[in-house]
Amino acid sequence: MLSLGDRRVGEILLAVHNLEGNWAKALKEVNINPNFYVYRQKSFDEFLPGDIIDLGVSKKSLISECKKALGEN
Repeated sequence: MLSLGDRRVGEILLAVHNLEGNWAKALKEVNINPNFYVYRQKSFDEFLPGDIIDLGVSKKSLISECKKALGEN
């Protein structure tokens, strides 16, 4: 959830800190569904967490390789 989340996940982190590390209670208190970040199907068109990292390979190439691996090409 942390690696796939956006700025809203920061609210969960703050709640966890304020609750002295109690993740279960923090997830109940904050009105954010962690399943949205973890389990939903992501589109290649959306901004993805790895987009800010320069891997020396274009996003277009990574998408192509992913599609090949999934048998979509």
